[in-house]
Parts: sequence; C-alpha cells; structure tokens
Amino acid sequence: MDFNRGWGNVFHQREFDEAFEFLTCCAIDDITVPEGDVTIKKCPDPNRSGDFMATSSIVGDAGPPTMSLVRPLRKVYNHLMETECPAQYRLNWACRGDRTVVYNYSVGFLLLYGRITNRGIPTPSVLEPSNEDRVETNADATGLDSTLIYQLTGDTQPNTFTQAINDMVFLAKQCEDICGERVGLGEIGYAVMDAAGYMDQSEVEVGITKDGGANWAAVAGEPFGATYTHNLLCVEVKETSDGHRVLTGREGVAGTDPQIAYSDDEGATWTQVSPTGCAHGQAVNDLEKDLTGALWACGDDGYIWKSTDVGNSWTAQEEGVETVQDLNAMAFVTDAMFKPKEFGVAVGDSNAYLYTSDGGENWSAGTGPAVGVNLLSVDINKFGHIYVGTNDARLFRSTDEGDNWTEVLDKTAGSIDYIHFDPYMNYFGALCYNTASPVGTVYRTEDGGASWYTDVVGTTPTNQGINVVRCVGPNMIYAGGELLAGGTPFIAKFDRRS
Repeated sequence: MDFNRGWGNVFHQREFDEAFEFLTCCAIDDITVPEGDVTIKKCPDPNRSGDFMATSSIVGDAGPPTMSLVRPLRKVYNHLMETECPAQYRLNWACRGDRTVVYNYSVGFLLLYGRITNRGIPTPSVLEPSNEDRVETNADATGLDSTLIYQLTGDTQPNTFTQAINDMVFLAKQCEDICGERVGLGEIGYAVMDAAGYMDQSEVEVGITKDGGANWAAVAGEPFGATYTHNLLCVEVKETSDGHRVLTGREGVAGTDPQIAYSDDEGATWTQVSPTGCAHGQAVNDLEKDLTGALWACGDDGYIWKSTDVGNSWTAQEEGVETVQDLNAMAFVTDAMFKPKEFGVAVGDSNAYLYTSDGGENWSAGTGPAVGVNLLSVDINKFGHIYVGTNDARLFRSTDEGDNWTEVLDKTAGSIDYIHFDPYMNYFGALCYNTASPVGTVYRTEDGGASWYTDVVGTTPTNQGINVVRCVGPNMIYAGGELLAGGTPFIAKFDRRS
C-alpha cells in the first residue's frame, strides 16, 4: 500500500463476520483517518543493526469521512502498522459514486487474511503546508490470497431445452498437462432438469456446455432411461484420474428405492446405483463433496448417504434417527485452516438442522435458526461460518457451528433457494432470492457473507424463478431456473462488466 501515490480508497474488514469499513482515501483531499494523538515508541531493530523499529503506538479509531485534509496520513499508516491481527483489506479504484461505500467501484483489489509485514516506521517527511504531514514510505503487506474484484453484468444464455433447470455444476479450472487439456473457469458445466412426459425421448434431462455457456446441448444419454418421468433434482462432478464423473439424483418414485446415476463419458452412458438402507419413494435432494474426497447425498425422511468410491456405492450414514423431515441441502467445510475438515451440516423442512464433526460417522440434531420454517439452502464459507436460507426469505449465519444464529438478510416474503460460495477462495458468494410470484434476483457477497448486494451483479435478467446459483469464481456466477415466456428455461451468466 503506497501512501504517497493515488492508489484509491482503502477498506478493511477487521472481523470475519463484519462488513468492510472505509479507512481512507489515499493521496487525495477526501480522507478519513484515525483520530487522536499518535505516540510512537521506537526500539533497536534486532534484525537490522543500527536501525530502529516501532514497537507500539497509540491511535484513535477511524473518524467519519471529511472533505478537508485535517489529519496527517501518517496516522493511517500507524493505524495499519499497529494492527497485529490479520484482516481483509481492499483497495477500490475508479470510484462510481460515494467513495465511502464499498461496492461503488469499477475495479477493486482484495487481500485476504492480510498482515502488514514491515514494521519499521521512518520519520515522516513534513510537506508544506504543515497540516499535510504525509508518510514518505510504503507499507508492505502479505496475505493468504488475493484477487481483483469487478462489478458483474448478467445476460441470459441461449438454449433449446424445454424443462426447468433444478441444479447446475461446473468443473474446476485446471492447467493443461499430460493427463488432460486446459479447462477454463466456468468453461465446462452441467445442468439437470425436470423430466419429460412418459416415453418422450425428444425432451432433455441433462444439458452440457463446453464453451463457458455460449452454447448448451443435450447429453447423449438419459440417466434413468427413456421411460423415466420424475425430475432430476441435483448434480455434482468429481474429477478422476482420466477425466471426471458427473452424478445426478432423482425425485422419489413410489415403491422404488432412491437412485443416483453417474456417467464417465460426459453423459453418453449412465449407471444407476441405489443407496443401501433406504425406504421406498425417497428423493435424492442434494449431492456434495467434502475435503476428504468423499461424496455425500441427502434425501427425504432424514436420510444421508456417503460414497468413498466416487459414487459406485452408497451407504446410509443417517437413517431418519435424528429427524424424519426431508433434508433439502448439505454443505461441508471448504478450508481446514479455520475448521476441521470433518465438519458438515444438512438442513431440511421444519427447521431441521443436522451436523457432524467426525466426517459423517455420526450426525447430531442441532437447533436451526427459525422455528416453524423450512430450511432450503446452506453453504459454509472459508472461515467455517454457516449460511442458511429459508422459505420465508430470510438468511441466517452461525459462526459457532450452529449453536447461535444471526439474521443477515430479511426479504419479508418469498424464499432464498440456493447459496453458494466460490470453490477457490470460498469468500465470494451468490444466493438467489425468489419473490412469491416468483421472480428471482441474484445477490452477491464480496466479504465472506457479511453483506449481500444486488448492485455488484447489475440487473438480474427477466425470469420466472431461479432454482440454482453457482459462484464458480470471484468474478463469475451462473444461474438457472424456471421456463421463460418462450418455453426455454432460464440460464444466465454473470461475469466481468466491460
């Protein structure tokens, strides 16, 4: 962070569950800085003979924005140098409005889990006039990860499908190597849909894109055969040594075991598997991966299944003991730096909330965030915070594995049907909110879920309800949903605004 150049507006997120705070504008007249006197104590630097380093300083909290330069910039510098705890820092370039509002930007830069690394503070040079006392040095910083941030724009993607889309998934980006070709961010993906009528083989149940959504086509095979008349509800992909496997779960069929189908050839042929320990007629509502490489599924009547062989076989881990409610969604810890990789949750109807702390060997019933409502969606961010969406349009967060809940968003009516954090930083995320009509809107978070905005994704294209959002990267979101007026399902892609 160069305090002698016009880098833009600086924000920091001191706590993982708090929104960004405006810290200062650098090298321009509109400035907010810590108020109060600064007392610096310098001692000999043990690592650099003859040099001194600042060992402590006293500064006040950041004051409100001001349009006049009345405090020296060195106080901002000292404020950062004194911040021992890691935090998220961002700089916004090219302000698009009120510079103190974090989403009023054209381009931003995020430093995740940032620390200031050089703590030697040279005596600041005093520029004329004296009230423009400024730091003539740089503050070096390091962090766990970083990325540029862009505002997004969304457009519908052409397709010829005739059934509503219920779930989507995209392969992780990968470099070209001797085992395979390069895969770009959001380049290859699958969408699963409602089923067609009996024996209607002209309809499509699984779609695929290989060019980032510019074109969507039907896969060659049908997961459960030509006579299948029940909807596909969920989809997941698992990378393998020679490519990838795509898996899908189906709606419940009376008198028949629940089933999962998988394909190793991009949907040309499929194999059906029935999880063990099941009752007839259960739906498979969600498919997920955990950090150990295992695959998971949850379904009706409080059932949870696990596969450790890439989906070849499935074993019941929870058989309606902790709850008999239908389980709608699952999520597992995505970063073992903050939570054990064995932690996962499942949510369902009537406030059903289950959790595991031992990789799914045992599941326990916890207390959900909202009595009397259905929990429709769930995901876990980088810091292990759990986010749950409800059928009465509320979003809740727990920072202590579900012991306590905080309401983050309340849209009064409608539902929050899907939540997803990006698989790379697990810090950017998207959710879909549907009105009672329904009409869907995509929300984005750029601060790990502390705050959610529509401003940074532009206008959500016209739709009749959104069933899935996938935040495939910090600056890319896909969405899918119900049929549009022309009879094709809603598919949209949100990416960098030109």
